Amino acid sequence: MPGHERTRRILWSWLGARASEQMDEKMGSFYEFGTLADTFRLDVKKRRLTHNGKEITVTPKVLDVLLLLLQNSGNVLEKGRLMKALWPESFVEEGNLSQNIFVLRKILGDDGNSNRFIQTIPRRGYKFLAQVRRMDVASDENTPGRDNEYSDHSCALDYCSQHSFCRSPQILKPNSRLFFGGDSDTDELIRRLARFPVLVIIGNSGSGKSSLIREGLIPALRQGHFRWEGQPICSWRVALFRPASSPFDYLAEILPGALAPELALEDQTEFIEACRNKLPTGGNSLRNAIITLVQATAPEGQPRVLLVVDQFEEIFTLTQNDEVRKRYFDALFRASCVDRAVPVHLVLVLCSDFYSNCLGYKTLSRCLKTNVYNIQTRQLAQSS
Repeated sequence: MPGHERTRRILWSWLGARASEQMDEKMGSFYEFGTLADTFRLDVKKRRLTHNGKEITVTPKVLDVLLLLLQNSGNVLEKGRLMKALWPESFVEEGNLSQNIFVLRKILGDDGNSNRFIQTIPRRGYKFLAQVRRMDVASDENTPGRDNEYSDHSCALDYCSQHSFCRSPQILKPNSRLFFGGDSDTDELIRRLARFPVLVIIGNSGSGKSSLIREGLIPALRQGHFRWEGQPICSWRVALFRPASSPFDYLAEILPGALAPELALEDQTEFIEACRNKLPTGGNSLRNAIITLVQATAPEGQPRVLLVVDQFEEIFTLTQNDEVRKRYFDALFRASCVDRAVPVHLVLVLCSDFYSNCLGYKTLSRCLKTNVYNIQTRQLAQSS
């Protein structure tokens, strides 16, 4: 298809070199585990997990964890090896791994005590206990697979350290029916977005900052309340994310799914990997990635882009490396520009307790003087 070929040409012009599309022959295509009446299947190629034929929504990192465990079933995976495979370029705390294991156990219906699927090996790591059936790439989907018999389990770890199985985390959809009040706040935010490319929203914990964005600002933008040169703008691509402990990794995983949902999953996968390598280098890498995604999927009537960094204080509480913080700030501010072919607006949502932390960074301090909106604690309507 001409449109698809055009999209890929634009993507690869930014990627520079196309990543390999072929998996290691040992990787296989499908993994099944469980009983005949309670069967889980992981389709590696399509990055999809199903339970008795019904698809389950899984975040990329949780899917990575599951694949590693399946490929090494019956063997103890040390925590250090798991963390290195899952976050190869970043320093993360062990709690990140524990949280992903916790979420995976909930998805699989494993309470952690029954040891049905995942066993915790104290002070060492985790072991996948259930028998795993693997089917090769060339196998018929309806043909029973053979047991997983890897002689070298390191190939699985090496593969996951280089690839992201990127079903992008689903952005929370607005639910205006649950949003009471805030119209004056929303109107003011829209006016400020029209005046400056960067907006900082500050409020106390529990003041409703996130709700104001999700159920107030974003729906209002898509309804055309934002005007530019007198014309209402309804076409927006919105990426809502948090810094977390690995800000560039998290940003890389969010961007393709949020800004270019039309991309095929394999294209999203390769683009995420390229972002993981390029975004931390700083400069205009983030802006170039945004422009590439938008131009590749929306060539006519290009939309405006809104980047929302919720819980911005995590850049101080979870990100330990100050140099990473500075490059993250620089990337975000370089990306926000409204007088280019792809206008990009940036909203930072910050707990007021961390206002002083921002003052030590020149660009952040300048934003706090230019375009800050303080919101008051909102009392939600009570049902009678």
